[in-house]
Amino acid sequence: MANEDSYNTSNSDNYAYQGSIGGNSYGTCALGTSTVLGAFKGMIRFPSIPINQGVSVNYAVLYFYASNVGDSGVMRTICYGIDEDNTAVLTGDPFGRPKTSASTTISDTRPNQDAYEDYIVTNQVNEILARGGWSNGNAMAFIIEDNSSDSNVWISDPSSGAESYLLIRVSAEPNFFPTPGSIAVPTFPASVNYGLKISIPGIDVKDATEAQLLLTTRKKEYKIISQGNENLTAGVEKTIAHGLSYAPAHLAYVESGGYRLKLNRDFLGATDPVAGGAQGYIGADTTNVRIIIDQNKNVYYYIFIDPLNEG
Repeated sequence: MANEDSYNTSNSDNYAYQGSIGGNSYGTCALGTSTVLGAFKGMIRFPSIPINQGVSVNYAVLYFYASNVGDSGVMRTICYGIDEDNTAVLTGDPFGRPKTSASTTISDTRPNQDAYEDYIVTNQVNEILARGGWSNGNAMAFIIEDNSSDSNVWISDPSSGAESYLLIRVSAEPNFFPTPGSIAVPTFPASVNYGLKISIPGIDVKDATEAQLLLTTRKKEYKIISQGNENLTAGVEKTIAHGLSYAPAHLAYVESGGYRLKLNRDFLGATDPVAGGAQGYIGADTTNVRIIIDQNKNVYYYIFIDPLNEG
């Protein structure tokens, strides 16, 4: 069992970049290299991370939102964590702050505008959480340095509109054991004398027992109350009101790479077995079904009526 949450930045003090030509800039984070400003060092800070000191994380990824882009080509970057107990806001000259020994190197085609470049930062996050001075609610930050990108290949994310975000999946506690319990035998709806029944040969359907029926439609069915096709924006949660008084069963599929892929999809860094690429999640509460994916894609969803809750 694991607990997964995502964290956003909150204001312009959490974004900064430095070009090798010129000084520091704040309120925006830029990656790659520019023919005008040179190679970039970008920093992004996430305040108030509610994870205790020494907790193990089994997966963490930084999704950097490309709201503006430069020329096409290969963007080569390397991402470090800022090796501090509680990283202060990115004012002054933050680029000399200590870096984690862990890093993530990416050599990738520059993402399109309004898409994400993602960095797996599991080791960086664990290195920061292992610091003796880390406390629940502290801030952590990351620095992403250019690593010989093609000429004028860059992306940037301002501190307004769609934002970059950090996703962290905390490992289950090693001493976690579920409490044993028993499951009661389900109570089926009572027999009624309507609907279609087919009994075994020689048995009157009006008198047939459950074991003597080949087919009956007298029981309630698991029915779809709503279905639809939504064009989702990457990283933006879609809520769909279902009008039921309980959290209903649900399914969702995304079309990607020539496949119809069922959500939730996540491979913890392993190879996608069908190379569909898109990842996302679906969940429900008593008001809405909620869907989020990491690419701009069409999502097909189904919401079901629970026959035991239907009454």
